[in-house]
Amino acid sequence: MKLLCYLPGCRAIEKENIRRLYVWLMIPLLGIVLLGLESGLMMTVGINSVTDLFLSLLTFLPHGIIEIPAFTLAGAVTYSGHLLVKREVVQGDDGELFSHLRVYRQNVNPAVLAAVVAAALFLAAMIEAHFTTRLAQYLFH
Repeated sequence: MKLLCYLPGCRAIEKENIRRLYVWLMIPLLGIVLLGLESGLMMTVGINSVTDLFLSLLTFLPHGIIEIPAFTLAGAVTYSGHLLVKREVVQGDDGELFSHLRVYRQNVNPAVLAAVVAAALFLAAMIEAHFTTRLAQYLFH
């Protein structure tokens, strides 16, 4: 936890419970960054091994069209909560922070969001496992 407090803005938060909340709401953003890094590396390997950008995109896009927005949705919702925490701390009004987060949580149902993201990731996995492998076999053989 102390290592994650080197994230931007964390050191300025004095109260430990708010600092922990701030860090936990920042973690999905790191997941989006890692997904982007992984996608870029996959495209680089695909281009270097196949030497064709179009073929590499064809094998990446079928599941990426569903997977990338699902990760982005999950990260955007938690990051907006993170921004709410940051705004309240900067304004020095952290006394009402948890009541504002409670209202935010009532407006954004985390169970529905988690179900939508999990279903989208499952669909992307099925597309990658079944459709993309057949497409790659067809294109490369």
